Amino acid sequence: MPEELKYCPNCGAEVSATDEFCGKCGFDLKAFRAGQAKPAKPASSGVKPTVTAHTTDRQPRMAKAKRIAGRKPRKRWPWIIGGIVLLLVICFVGGSWYYSKSNQAARLATAVTSTDDDDIAAAVVDDNGQKVDDDAVKPLQSLYEGDANARSAIKQAVKTQNSSQAPFQMVKSGHYLFFDRYVLQTKAFGLTIKTNVKDATVTNNGDSLSTKPISGGYTVASLFPGRYSLQVVGNVSGSSQSVTKVLPSIDIYKQLDNTVSLKAKAPQTAAAQTPAPQNNNSDQSSDSNNNSNDDNGGSTDYSYDKSLRNDNTDDDILIGDWRSSEGTWEFDDDGTYEGEDTNNNDLKGHWEVVYHKGNYWNIKFDHDDGQTDVEPYRYENGQLVQCQLKIHWHVDD
Repeated sequence: MPEELKYCPNCGAEVSATDEFCGKCGFDLKAFRAGQAKPAKPASSGVKPTVTAHTTDRQPRMAKAKRIAGRKPRKRWPWIIGGIVLLLVICFVGGSWYYSKSNQAARLATAVTSTDDDDIAAAVVDDNGQKVDDDAVKPLQSLYEGDANARSAIKQAVKTQNSSQAPFQMVKSGHYLFFDRYVLQTKAFGLTIKTNVKDATVTNNGDSLSTKPISGGYTVASLFPGRYSLQVVGNVSGSSQSVTKVLPSIDIYKQLDNTVSLKAKAPQTAAAQTPAPQNNNSDQSSDSNNNSNDDNGGSTDYSYDKSLRNDNTDDDILIGDWRSSEGTWEFDDDGTYEGEDTNNNDLKGHWEVVYHKGNYWNIKFDHDDGQTDVEPYRYENGQLVQCQLKIHWHVDD
């Protein structure tokens, strides 16, 4: 309930509870009392706070801060992950192209036909998969220097991965990250040297080659493709003096098995130029012609001395195919032979002339069965006569 009004709220004069107006100033007491009878407003609404300039200036900033604080933070990690994935995809696509087998083949073709030994060595491994050094690739450089067509042919064959025409084949050798890495592996090239030189040392441009003796010569295995200028040093049967022979250059890169032939003459000595005197009355006589019957009804006596030796090993007239009533016989220029004996047994092996004077030869045969013998021959009237057996051989056309 509102308090009873005792004083005029306007002038302060004393009033009674029944007065409707102030008797002094005429203030409407009835209306005032009616206003006091209404519900009171909250105290906060009745007093306005004093707002300073500082408070007014700070309010916009506080409101802005509240708005910023109220925002949800954006998530950046999906963008980061997406960027990484995109980068990996680009790298993979680019790497797949750059490290493809065909593109690696093109780069290897350029490297292996380079003029730089280091480039070739870096692109190639040997037939056992081992790295090679600068010295190993010298024969290939020699081939390129002497034959530009060989360089072009090898480059094209490697680039197109035509291993049948190239001395190399592409093989996997590790990885570039997760891409296969390829190198060029040399094929296993071999060389057979057919020669009558014994205890030979074989070199290529002064570098010694590892050889393996075989019947009638030597083999050289695991040769790097290229051009070889071989020199053979050793002994020839019938002489204690060493001989040195230089073979023509041979290109080794088209076929795996290669063969060269070398037939050396023993160094000439003064003693060897004069045959030992012969007894015409014995079976071992010199090159004399006595009257006796032969298989053709002639009068030639094919006397012989199988012990004669000299350094005249000329054999051009012997090389070729021969035929007689006993069969066929073939003297090859690589020092091998094939034929039949009088019992129709097949024979083959190696041969060499150990004595030659005029139309008379002593030929040494090293048979594949391990037997060795020397046979005397004469050449007359286009026929080769085996003196001891008096078998006449004529050229087999």
